Amino acid sequence: MSSLYPVSVTQAYGISEVEDWTSPTIGGSQSLSRSSLKHVREHFPKYDGYGLPISGSVNTMLTQVARKKSIPDSIYLYWVSLANQRFFVTRFDITPEIVAKMQQLRHWGNRELHCSLNQFVFGLLPNGQAKVWLTGCRVPEYIGEVAPLMEGKTDSNGFDKAYYQRKYYTQEIKDRAKALGVDLFPVPWDRLERVYTYDKDGEYALRKARKLKQQAGK
Repeated sequence: MSSLYPVSVTQAYGISEVEDWTSPTIGGSQSLSRSSLKHVREHFPKYDGYGLPISGSVNTMLTQVARKKSIPDSIYLYWVSLANQRFFVTRFDITPEIVAKMQQLRHWGNRELHCSLNQFVFGLLPNGQAKVWLTGCRVPEYIGEVAPLMEGKTDSNGFDKAYYQRKYYTQEIKDRAKALGVDLFPVPWDRLERVYTYDKDGEYALRKARKLKQQAGK
């Protein structure tokens, strides 16, 4: 999630219509510190505060309670956009085409190792839109963008906007914007389009760029 526009997922689960099961998720850190500028820049040194970093060290990780081996038909996320205290429900349908991508074995970079795109990453935006990627093979694959299923007046636990406005992280988000010398609103949507990945923006990529520059100077 974005450092300037963090979110809190209050409920998430997968549903299989064919096999007739619902699998809630547990785990994953909801700590706001995971999206702090300091923390994100430990992994992406040139992070600007707006873009969406894709990393297990930054993103919240959720695990199915039942550890179902089959892929659900749909994933539901109930979440809060903390910067503007809006409450959304996202439904993401996993099509046969997406299942085929997940089941395909791939090579991990140039190594003789196999991997598969078996994890979903959701980039949740302050207007309720959700961008979706598949990860698991170093380079994420963009799937598409999903509009919110609905917007509510409270989160899934019944807490409203006034409750979130009283929480400490409302001020922390404002402090992040102040530290960068920017305004949170209106939202600069073009800057939220930026995606940070290890291959392109991580410390590994920076070391590789420095090495190539040194070699070119010889």
